[in-house]
Parts: sequence; structure tokens; C-alpha cells
Amino acid sequence: MVPHLGADEIPAYVALMERHENLWLDTTMAVAGLFPTWEWEDVVRKVGDRLLYGTDFPNVPYAWDREIKRLVALELPPETQRRLFADNARRVFAM
Repeated sequence: MVPHLGADEIPAYVALMERHENLWLDTTMAVAGLFPTWEWEDVVRKVGDRLLYGTDFPNVPYAWDREIKRLVALELPPETQRRLFADNARRVFAM
């Protein structure tokens, strides 16, 4: 599990995901708007099957639901949203 979508190495982690089926990313702090240069929207769409909504709550410097709102605003298909917010975590923690 790589937190923060891989931070400043996002493309490298996305490439690694193509070779390693047990590599996952989480969204912790990466979609909160603190780092405006990150193009997180495309990453979320590309790796949604192996992405978990992540939170550092209560240790975050922004409203706890900020990332949820930004992810929902992407208008991902309902199945993708269900995987992101619930099903993928069940898959990871069942391993």
C-alpha cells in the first residue's frame, strides 16, 4: 500500500502497478488540494481498481470530508466509487 498516491513519484508507482498485482495506492492527502500541481484525477481514473480512499484523520490540516467531496465530484461510475470507498479495502485486508 503506497500512501498519498505515491506523492511526488506518482508516475513511477503507476508504472509499477502494471507489473505488480499486489501493489495498491491510497488517496491520503493527495486529493485534498494541498498540492495543486498533482494531476490526481487521471490517476484515480486509471488505477481505480487498486485504489483505496485513505485518510490520516484526525491528523489532517483540512476538513475531514474534503477529499471525499473532491472524489465524488469526479462523477466516477457508481461501481468505481463503491470500490474506492469500500470494496477495495475489503479486498486488501482479506489478503
